[in-house]
Amino acid sequence: MSSNRCHFFVTLAQPENLEKLCLEAIGKYFCDLWYNFEPHLNDDRSEEQEQTLSVHVQKLKFTYRNFHRLLTENVPITLANDVTNKLLSCIDSLGIMIDRNELEEEIYEELIKCVIHPGVTRIAPKMDLLGDSDTFPHNWICSDIFLEGEFDSSVLVRLLVKNVSCLNNLKSLNLKYYLHQEYDFTYDEFPPFLEEFCGFCNDESLKEIARSCRFMKALNLFDQMGITDCSIASILLMDNLEKLNIANTAITEEGYVDLLKGLIKKGETSKLNCLVLSECNGEILRILEALPRLKISLLLDCEDWHDLSSLKNVHGLNVDTSLTDSHKILRNIGRHLVYLHVYISNNANAEDVLLIGQYCTSLQCLHFSGCVYNITIHWKIT
Repeated sequence: MSSNRCHFFVTLAQPENLEKLCLEAIGKYFCDLWYNFEPHLNDDRSEEQEQTLSVHVQKLKFTYRNFHRLLTENVPITLANDVTNKLLSCIDSLGIMIDRNELEEEIYEELIKCVIHPGVTRIAPKMDLLGDSDTFPHNWICSDIFLEGEFDSSVLVRLLVKNVSCLNNLKSLNLKYYLHQEYDFTYDEFPPFLEEFCGFCNDESLKEIARSCRFMKALNLFDQMGITDCSIASILLMDNLEKLNIANTAITEEGYVDLLKGLIKKGETSKLNCLVLSECNGEILRILEALPRLKISLLLDCEDWHDLSSLKNVHGLNVDTSLTDSHKILRNIGRHLVYLHVYISNNANAEDVLLIGQYCTSLQCLHFSGCVYNITIHWKIT
């Protein structure tokens, strides 16, 4: 018996695991809730529309709060970080822009709060390749110098700033936003047991971190132009600090010198073992030689190069140059490097790349960016 009906077969991507499938479904559910609610927010609402909106608002708030109750009661603490961050990532992907509409912001804040598990210990945006937990773990050797993930939504970050202080279990907080220079956020207070911080910060915020976060171990202030020489005193007050990234801040060479002299004065009481800088003049180099236990990572342009041959504790290097010019510095310090990132400003050839292997015999991570093309390398493994 024949049939004229057509059969269509759709091949769906296989989920990695049940947990991820469930989280994606929940994320889609929240997206649909928001998109169904958004049309009711038009500015010119009639009295009837206002009443309808009020009903929608109450339903949404009930839904969010009920979900938070279910999240708290049914998701074990061992999954708190994964669930919270994956759902925050879903909300971040909504691309919501709020022009200070109080009602819209109120509902959006309820949405953010409802997906944060009270047992969460780490909040961070979705990682890029260098921060992906499956490819490059959070404690990967290059994580001290390379950027971590960044949120897309400034509204999400602003409302997280407003709500993180009540998360007493939080130990790691990353609130980087890719257009951070356009926004100025104020922290009322920080979670007391915070050990790692990355993101928006200025001198006043850092002063509050030094006062309230006595367990702070890792501080990534990369690209925070609100951090000036005034923050040096706050940094030196952090007795448990082990990792510090102050590259591309507004700290001057004089500020770097004051910091390094302060570390020498603290002596054995200083726990700092990793420091990322983007300034390196002759005086800074001389002081660094007096801190041999401190692992140094440098972010340098080719015009900032100095004779680094006397520096034995260079751990990582991020340079913006041509590969050919990079050999000048690698010839002197390459043997000390554990990781290297080269932003290539011109076309490269295989010979330039292979020479890195001759200079950097201890290298564990090597990254390229910029004009990296037309390179063919034949590897010979012995």
